[in-house]
Amino acid sequence: MTENLHHVSDPVTRAAVWRYFWMLVMDRKMSSLKYVDFVHKQLPHETVEQIIAVALMNLRVLIGSYIPLELVQ
Repeated sequence: MTENLHHVSDPVTRAAVWRYFWMLVMDRKMSSLKYVDFVHKQLPHETVEQIIAVALMNLRVLIGSYIPLELVQ
């Protein structure tokens, strides 16, 4: 799913998957770097503004709080 989410036509289902992956990061079941990779691959294909806005907000939080500092600089 991390590679092909853009093939899911239903925006509600896509939003649920985006949310699920974010919750995996919050629960420490997915690494922050893997989430960044997911966003990097899927965001260019996303068409729903709300999904894009939430993904970017989550990414800002992730970079500020979860990415190892030596990788941010």
